This record gives sequence, structure tokens and C-alpha cells, in this order.
Amino acid sequence: MTSSDSEGAFPQTLEPPTILVVENDPILRNLLKSILEPAGYSCEEASDGMEALALIHQHPTTYFILSDFQMPKMDGLRLLQTLQNNPKTRGIPFILLTENSSFSLRRQALRDGALAVFYKPFTPPELLHILNRSISHLAKSSVLSVNTVIEETVS
Repeated sequence: MTSSDSEGAFPQTLEPPTILVVENDPILRNLLKSILEPAGYSCEEASDGMEALALIHQHPTTYFILSDFQMPKMDGLRLLQTLQNNPKTRGIPFILLTENSSFSLRRQALRDGALAVFYKPFTPPELLHILNRSISHLAKSSVLSVNTVIEETVS
């Protein structure tokens, strides 16, 4: 990890996104919040995919979702698929957390639109690093998209 990775979990030019932490284990949910909030993130929480969907529909702000895979009512993969099937929620960045190291789960999550699959157990610096990389990637993608549109308009 470079020193810039440890300075914060998001590039200085961007506002920190609100992260929706979706985890059925309240201890792990609180642990995730205790890692993210001191790094400057605002956190909301849900205990399963159904609760996460209700929160997203009640407060249609842009989230960054950090979701456990194995949960009751609606697991993380099903949550991802549901979000991707709705044009209003399709673009919400999503990272799946799992203890399951199955290659097929990882492949399916990435195919369904997850930015990353992150394996438990993890350390706080690892989590912040993957968030930083994901947000930087999204920021660069947005800049590239805007530049492409500008270049096409000028031509």
C-alpha cells in the first residue's frame, strides 16, 4: 500500500460517497462502520438485501454498496442482480464481501456488475485500499466518458 492509500479512502477531488453497509451480523456491520467512518465515509446500514432495497427506494441518493454475500431473506448476489435489473439503480457501485472463495461465485458477481469481490477475513487497510481503488476507477471512468462526449461534440 502506498502512502496515498493510507491518507484516505477516496481521492481528495471527490466527495466521499455514502456507503450502504449490508451485513446481517451486527458485530461485523459495526466493525465495517468503525473502519469506514473515520476514513471520512458516511455510512447507512441494512441487515439484508430486502432492507437495503427499501432504504435505496426511500432515499434515492447515490450509494456505494458494500454487501455481504450470505444473508437471510435476500443474499448479496440477489441484491446485486435486482439492482442491475432496474435502470434507476443499475449504476450503483457494488462490492461483494464473502467467506466463500468459490471461483464460480466470484465470476458470477463480476459478470452481474460487481466492481470487486472481497474475501473475509480482511484487514482495515485492505478494505480501505479496495474502496480507494474502486472509487478512483469510477472517477477516471467518469472523466473519460465526459472527455469522449466533449471530443465527439467538438468534432
